[in-house]
Amino acid sequence: MTVLVADIMCRKVEFIDADANVLEAIENVVLKKIGALIVKEDGKAVGVVTLRDIVLRCLAEGLDPRDVKVSEIASKPVIAVSGDTPIDEVVKLLKEHKITRVFVRENGTIVGYVSLAELLPVYLRKYMGLQEIVV
Repeated sequence: MTVLVADIMCRKVEFIDADANVLEAIENVVLKKIGALIVKEDGKAVGVVTLRDIVLRCLAEGLDPRDVKVSEIASKPVIAVSGDTPIDEVVKLLKEHKITRVFVRENGTIVGYVSLAELLPVYLRKYMGLQEIVV
């Protein structure tokens, strides 16, 4: 049986306006305990801000997070698939783009994501026969 993105995706997706500053992004990821925010501009997803982007493209560069817009440090474009995409295709995208999550788009809207955390239990069940895995 082929596992599809819709079978394992996480629906906890958070958005931030492209004009918001990085400090607002930091507050969002810390308070909501998430690793990424979808950057929206004119109602469309234009990028992703991850903890990696915040640390490496802003803080480690000595930039003041109050003065930097999230659109300036966001990873672009948003890599997204449909819910009926097999997870093996997601793995190919993760490797090709050197990213840790792929977003799920339905009717032009980001509705979820699949990250390494969602993939790990699937592959453990597949290759090791483990049934109950809590990540």
